This record gives sequence, C-alpha cells and structure tokens, in this order.
Amino acid sequence: MYWKKEIMLVSIGFGLVGLSFAQKNDPFQIRGDRMYKDSNFVAAEENYRKAQEMKPEAKNMYNIGNSLYSQGRTKEAISAYESAVQLEDRRMNKANAYYNLGNSYFAEKNFEKSIDAYKEGLKLNPSDIQAKQNLALAKQYLMQQQQQQQQQQQQEQQEIKDKDQKSQQNQDNKSDDKQQQQQQQQQQQQKSPQNQEQKESADKMSKEEAQQIMNMIEDQDSKVREKLQKANKQNTKKEKDW
Repeated sequence: MYWKKEIMLVSIGFGLVGLSFAQKNDPFQIRGDRMYKDSNFVAAEENYRKAQEMKPEAKNMYNIGNSLYSQGRTKEAISAYESAVQLEDRRMNKANAYYNLGNSYFAEKNFEKSIDAYKEGLKLNPSDIQAKQNLALAKQYLMQQQQQQQQQQQQEQQEIKDKDQKSQQNQDNKSDDKQQQQQQQQQQQQKSPQNQEQKESADKMSKEEAQQIMNMIEDQDSKVREKLQKANKQNTKKEKDW
C-alpha cells in the first residue's frame, strides 16, 4: 500500500534555504523541525502552533498537520491540511499538502474525499507517481466500500421484510384464533336454545306423567269408594231384615 508516503515538512522540504529563513525569523519553527526529525511529534506540534500564533502562515498549518498525522490524529490533521491548502504560500508545496490530505482521508476510510484530494494534488504535480498509485487504490477501496454498503442495505431491507411478514403472519393467526372463538361461541349459542327446549320438553313430559299418575290414583280411589259404598248398602239391608 502506498498511502503511507513519507510526509514532508515545508522547511525541511525546501532545504537549507528554508532552514536558514526559519532560524532568522522563527525559532519555534526551527525547534519544531528538530523535534519532528527526532520523532518527537507532540513537541513538534507545540512549536509549530507557537510559530503559527506568532505569524499565521500556510506552511505552519501544513507542518501542524504533519505532526498530527504522525501522532495518528488524522481527523485533526485533515482540518490542518484543509486550512493549509486554502492559504496562498509559495514556500509550501501545495501538491504535497493535497497528497497528505488524501492520505488522511484514506486513513479515515473516507475514500471519496481521498480521491478528490489526490486529484487536486495531481493537477499541481502530474508526475507524482505515488499520488497516482494511491488514487487508483482509493478508487478500488471506494468500490469495495460501496458494494459492502449495498449488500448491507439489501440485508437490512430483507430483515425488515422478514419482520413485516412475521408480524403479518402473527396478526393473521390472531385473526384466525378470534374467528374460531367466535364460531365456537355461535355454536354454543345455537346449542343452548335446543338444550333449553329439550329441558322444557322434559319438564313438560314429567308434569303430564305426574298428572296421569294422579288421575290414575284418583280413579282407583273412586273405585275403592264405590265398592265400599256398595258393601255398606248391602250390610244395611241385611240388618233391616233382621
């Protein structure tokens, strides 16, 4: 991978002329250059920021971006590089600033902006081979990222669809259960009058049977009384004959 191209400091990149200029006018920039060469990027950043406070310049923002990038603080580096490329400074190689800006966006997986930054750098320096290689790599990663996002969206849509289908199925099942309960209730209601009629009929039959039995008993009693009456009459007649 080519995106980790060596980051260039403006003062060092311009060689002895830049160092001499910094030594005369800006001791903070000199110390920043020295700290950066010693890989003490935190101290380098502090000195470059002091230099920027003394005299705001694009090259200071560029060097601050380099220090931040070397610390792994790529989001802050992006902000510094963006500020640097917006300022005019002949002592800063703007093509390098765009290149490092592209590297920072690449590290953040923002491949679209990384591609834009490499393209801007190549407009200023068309012969930058590493910028061309990083541009091709960023395009490849962007394509892969877009494919992954598309697959993820499709998966999420399918999950939503499956969830909706399951929810609809549950609703249908609940509706079927409700209909079944209603049908059972209707069947019970239809059976109830019939049972009531049967019960009333049974009660009616029981009353009729009871009445018949009572009538039979009354008939028997009547017959018994008639026999007794006849017997009494006969006995009476016999007594009179005596």
